[in-house]
Amino acid sequence: MRHIFRNTLLSLAVVCATAAYSQDAARVNLPFDFVAAGEHFPAGYYRIVMDSNHGFLMLANEEKVSKRIRLVVGVGDPDGPSTLLRFDVCGEEHVLRNIQMDMQVTRNLDAPKNQVGGVPCVTLKY
Repeated sequence: MRHIFRNTLLSLAVVCATAAYSQDAARVNLPFDFVAAGEHFPAGYYRIVMDSNHGFLMLANEEKVSKRIRLVVGVGDPDGPSTLLRFDVCGEEHVLRNIQMDMQVTRNLDAPKNQVGGVPCVTLKY
């Protein structure tokens, strides 16, 4: 009886530990260079990993491991898409505005631009 109780407690501890570190992830191919929080990121495949238990999200280039950014998240649109990256596009420049994953969204990374050199900027949802 003592062994059954001990094994049950150990099983519950493993399940709780697994739930405590649950993460959501997505993979996106961004076919353009972009700027996020003032840092340049190359085009390529990126992994987005959400750790909602700790309140952050990480965007990481799969080929260049030094190209990653960790962002704090808050409550997003509950009816929004599962993964959405918003960019301000001004001429040739793409600036990451925010990332939404499920019901979590990052703060706006850079102020939206209205225009650059007389060219109006648009918002790209990817």
